Amino acid sequence: VFLGRNIPGGGIVTEELWRQFEEEVVAKALIGLGFTVTAARGGWSNPDTGELEREDSFVLVIIGQALEEVFAGASTVAKHYKRRFNQNQVWITRSVVDLTII
Repeated sequence: VFLGRNIPGGGIVTEELWRQFEEEVVAKALIGLGFTVTAARGGWSNPDTGELEREDSFVLVIIGQALEEVFAGASTVAKHYKRRFNQNQVWITRSVVDLTII
């Protein structure tokens, strides 16, 4: 899940705001799943202006055995993030990988 940190209208999602969101939403939405959060910097095409917007972001990688369960958790996180931080878009990618736990 790609979560932009710029808040439309001003401000950014700070580390403190992220930690609060992670505790209140992410941890509850992903019960029974594993996840990793990394900081990233990227770009996206603004649908209103057509211009490239560069932005710091969080990338949330979710791991689970059932793709449907992972996608449901990702969708819940994305919907709450959009609402809480007034985001225009949140991107979700899905892929199946061979996970081996040692």
